[in-house]
Amino acid sequence: LAQQWRAEGDDDDAVIRRALSWFNAEFTYTLNPTLLGRDSVDDFLFNTKAGYCEHFASSFAVLMRSAGIPARIATGYLGGSTNSLGGYMVVRQSDAHAWAEVWLQDRGWVRIDPTSAIAPERIESGIGALGADDRMPPGLARTLLEAADWMRRGWNDLVLGFDASKQSQLLIPLGIETADWQQLSIALMSAAGIAILVTMVLLLRPAKDDRDALSRAHAAFQQRLAKRGGRKAPSEGPLAFAERMQPMFPADAGQITALSMRYARQRYAPLAADPQVEHSLCTDLRGFRLTPEERP
Repeated sequence: LAQQWRAEGDDDDAVIRRALSWFNAEFTYTLNPTLLGRDSVDDFLFNTKAGYCEHFASSFAVLMRSAGIPARIATGYLGGSTNSLGGYMVVRQSDAHAWAEVWLQDRGWVRIDPTSAIAPERIESGIGALGADDRMPPGLARTLLEAADWMRRGWNDLVLGFDASKQSQLLIPLGIETADWQQLSIALMSAAGIAILVTMVLLLRPAKDDRDALSRAHAAFQQRLAKRGGRKAPSEGPLAFAERMQPMFPADAGQITALSMRYARQRYAPLAADPQVEHSLCTDLRGFRLTPEERP
């Protein structure tokens, strides 16, 4: 499609306008889009045509790159709500937003927000304009939530903003107008001791592994290879990693490849959730062992 626009003589600005006009005419903004298939950008552009900011930003960037225009995706926040007690803005994860930037000759990186072509009210008034802002209930519940946030913010300001001026006023509530260095040292040491005690209790608690069973099983599989020198690079996908392991462990190359392909299929392209298939894969990943001949 992008090459067709180019073939019809469109320059960079015309290609951008054409993409935004297409979005405006045929696409819909929704926070509950249809699940996309393996080729997610193609599926979104030519089948579902409904999604939220990340769908529009990513598909727009792919269109621009296909037309030979350098493009990238930017993420940040848009919107927020006012805490009436503290008079400050609260920005939440639900205010996250994505847009695109394109490189134009003599102009550099130019921000283009394709979401504005579909749902300008999302850009102008935030996510609440779409009827999706149910984060703050009305009435008493809203007041209580704002009070809790205001108290939390006050605690952060007290701890993070504990400067010399506040240190000198530390003992005033105890009736000590002017604290000398000895009194202040005792107070600070006591507070530090309590803080250290609480920190130690938190640090000594066993860490909770938030990964799902399949991720933990694959991590165990990788760890066994890493112990024999087959360490996975952070940027390496499971199939590329398996391919690199083949010459290192020729006797187990077939099993490593098969397990990695099953993992990639289950993790990244599940056609239907099947707990039995996932359980079987977890068992095989955890049961993987290198043959004795491979061990140095």
